[in-house]
Amino acid sequence: MQEVKAGSNLVVKRCTQCILPTNYPGITFNEKGICNYCLAYRKANTRENGELELKKELYCYINKDTKYDCMVAFSGGRDSSYVLWYVVKVQNLRVLACFIDNGFVPGETKANVINITNMLNVDLVIKQHDFVKKCIRHTISS
Repeated sequence: MQEVKAGSNLVVKRCTQCILPTNYPGITFNEKGICNYCLAYRKANTRENGELELKKELYCYINKDTKYDCMVAFSGGRDSSYVLWYVVKVQNLRVLACFIDNGFVPGETKANVINITNMLNVDLVIKQHDFVKKCIRHTISS
């Protein structure tokens, strides 16, 4: 564990690798001061041939008798844009993108969703619902 001075008298103990503090929920440290989150991360990423294993998982779902190999939940953000690009361009899967419009989505986000799916030549389904609006009305009226 690493001790970091955080004020005049306050000392915060942190993981020697990721700097999570000792008061982080569920954290424990080994004798070298490395937290359980870093140790678990290392174990999860020691798997060899990760990309090959992923391909095996993906390709068991491919069905040549259908129009799509998979569906990707797509928000238009960085992470889902990367996933969409990856399954289309790297894995060469036929994808249906699905975007949920809860009524609070900015116009720029909708435009981004449409632009990205057009650039990748991916079909897009936009599902609109007012569940969030109903919840907010109920909460405010309560």
